[in-house]
Amino acid sequence: VAVAGNFNEWSTASHPLVREGSGTWRIVVPLPPGEYAFVYVVDGARWVTPALAEDYVDDGFGTRNGVVIVRPADR
Repeated sequence: VAVAGNFNEWSTASHPLVREGSGTWRIVVPLPPGEYAFVYVVDGARWVTPALAEDYVDDGFGTRNGVVIVRPADR
């Protein structure tokens, strides 16, 4: 499983998730503040809309991309 989005030019391999002992998948991707569209990619081929995204946008191909909003850190 990997995460692909406009932050990595929709690469299906550059951000693989790590499977944790509990069976969940995890990744931390440091990003500057902004809004980013993303999907999960399973087995390098199946693009999956994230169920718990903050928002969604049409992907232009008949499905939706998740959106994550990175807010500025409080100082």
